[in-house]
Amino acid sequence: MIEIFLKLVDQLEGLDGLIRLKHDINRNLFKDHIEPIYKDLGVIVDNYHSILDEVNGVLNDFDFSKESGSRVVSMLLKRRLEYEQTRESLKRYSKILGENNNRNDIQKFAGTVFDLLNIEPVTKEMIRGLAEKRTSQSPATAATSLISDLTKVSITPESKRRALALIGIYKKKIDYHWDLASRAYYSLKTKYLA
Repeated sequence: MIEIFLKLVDQLEGLDGLIRLKHDINRNLFKDHIEPIYKDLGVIVDNYHSILDEVNGVLNDFDFSKESGSRVVSMLLKRRLEYEQTRESLKRYSKILGENNNRNDIQKFAGTVFDLLNIEPVTKEMIRGLAEKRTSQSPATAATSLISDLTKVSITPESKRRALALIGIYKKKIDYHWDLASRAYYSLKTKYLA
C-alpha cells in the first residue's frame, strides 16, 4: 500500500514539474513576443493619432487664397514613412505568430494587431479625400503619379470637409482596433503571468 502511495506522489511531483514548465513557456511566450508587439503597436497608434491631429490642425488653419494643398499632402507622405519599417515588421510578425500558434487567445491577439496595422490612416484614400486634382489623369497612372502630382493638388472647402470627416473616421477605427488589441493583450497578460 505504501509503495502505491509513493508511486502516486512521484507521479504528482512529475505533474507539478510539467505544470511549472508550461507556466514558464507561457510566461516566456508573453514576455518575448506578445509584450514587445503590444509596446510597438502602442507607439504606432500614438503616431497615427499624431499624424491625424497634425493634418487636422493644418486643415483648420488652411488659407485657401494663399496655399496649395501640396504642403499638406507632402507632410502626410513624409509622416507616413516615420514608422513604416516597424509597421511592416509588426504585420509580418503578428501574421506569423497567429498562423503558427494553435492557441485561440494568441491568434485573436495577433489578428487584432494585424487588423489595426492594416487601417493605416495615411493612405491614398486619405490623400484623395484631401485633394482635388487640377488635372485629370487616367486610372492606370493614378497610383504611380500621386507623388509627382503633388504640385497640382488644390484643397477646396469641400475636399477639406471630406478630409476632416475621414480624420474622424480613421480615429474611430484606430481607437476601436486599439481597444480590441488591448483587451486581447490584457487577457493574455492575466492568463500567462498569473
